[in-house]
Amino acid sequence: MMTKALTDEEIAAFAGLNESYIEMDAQLSRMAPRCHFRPMSLESGDGENSVNSWWECTVCGHMKNNH
Repeated sequence: MMTKALTDEEIAAFAGLNESYIEMDAQLSRMAPRCHFRPMSLESGDGENSVNSWWECTVCGHMKNNH
């Protein structure tokens, strides 16, 4: 199977997208509540009508509402 080489424009677009993801992750980390001296992760419901989100500790599972 042959793979297509990326163009310079595609490489630049992926680099910009990667920078956006890094900045978004940093912003979430700064605003996240902390548990076990670590930022909690932002979780969301996966039901079809669910719009709920909450913070969850990756160590103990402690949850905090996202309000």
